[in-house]
Amino acid sequence: MPQEPKSLLPKTRFNILSSLWKSIDEKTDRLLPLLELLKLMKTESSELGKQLLEALSLLNEELRLNRELRHKQVDALKASLDQQKNLMERLDAIDAKQDKLLKTMNIPMD
Repeated sequence: MPQEPKSLLPKTRFNILSSLWKSIDEKTDRLLPLLELLKLMKTESSELGKQLLEALSLLNEELRLNRELRHKQVDALKASLDQQKNLMERLDAIDAKQDKLLKTMNIPMD
């Protein structure tokens, strides 16, 4: 395809401004739908943000409650282990007394 020869004369100020305005109009026409989309996303994102904050606050509250429950369970387990240790010590003491009593009575042990 043959190209048109370009003029060697400089463009006039009007031609430069006219081509610049056309270029700006074309870019603006292409950007307007994006602007509308951004406006739509801005309103929806604030709602989405609110919902996300609500969800995060609920998760945070559940995490706090679970942490409290875990601490209570750990404390209960420690208390249970201490009680078991105490009972084992008492049982060992009873076994020792029983062995001593059986030896004193000369009863054979199983």
